[in-house]
Amino acid sequence: MPLDYDFLEEGEKYTAASLNDRFATLETGINNLSPEDIEEGALTSNHLPSMTNDVGTARLDDGTDHFYSNTYPGYNVSSGWDAIATTTAGYLAVGSSLGTGTAAWDNPVDFTDNLLAGILVLANIEVRRIQASGTANGYVFGVFTLAIRDSSNNIFVVPHTERWVKAMNDDFHPGHPTSASYINCEQILAIRSVLGLKNLSDIDSSSSFHSDGIVRDVLLMVSVMDGSLGSAVSGLEVQLRNGILSAIVLRTQVGYSESTTETT
Repeated sequence: MPLDYDFLEEGEKYTAASLNDRFATLETGINNLSPEDIEEGALTSNHLPSMTNDVGTARLDDGTDHFYSNTYPGYNVSSGWDAIATTTAGYLAVGSSLGTGTAAWDNPVDFTDNLLAGILVLANIEVRRIQASGTANGYVFGVFTLAIRDSSNNIFVVPHTERWVKAMNDDFHPGHPTSASYINCEQILAIRSVLGLKNLSDIDSSSSFHSDGIVRDVLLMVSVMDGSLGSAVSGLEVQLRNGILSAIVLRTQVGYSESTTETT
């Protein structure tokens, strides 16, 4: 519907009350606009705030290989994982605990704020190989998951984000159990997830997140799993090279903020 505003005529007298009435009518008309009333492209970033509340990106790009050997502790078990690290910037993590730089959020994420929709996480990691000092007669695995750091500075895995990389010795097949000390499995592992109240409720019940809704950081974790036949593989580890982790805090409504409930 069009906006209704009663323009003043040249020389017409006015009072505070008459001006207030005119502006009140205009305010009501703006606040009652429907999506059909607004021409496509009329509202841009000059009029509306970003749909992101905060954003951070961490990179593993120091040109060296990184090796991890912690044994997979089990589904939704937070102890026993390795946090993927970088030699130049600490952990492959994004959050408010990381000082300044591209990986830092301005503030922790507070899910008690109903203006926040969740954390969009985009992670890629280059898995070069899984290797061992012993022989691997069959499958071995690299296991990856996202994790959060809560307000008590404890790290908890987010179980629905767990991903597995499977590798098998090129020389192994039924009836021919010959094996070598490493298994090539060059690939890029991707994890895509929106961390919200519903799926974060699955993390371990001991996390302070369940009482205060605070997420300080998002991290990428790794472990290894021996699924080979016969005796256990010794010295099992996964070799990583490059990686990137981005975590974007999303608003529930574009154009809606704590300080304004209506356009005035």
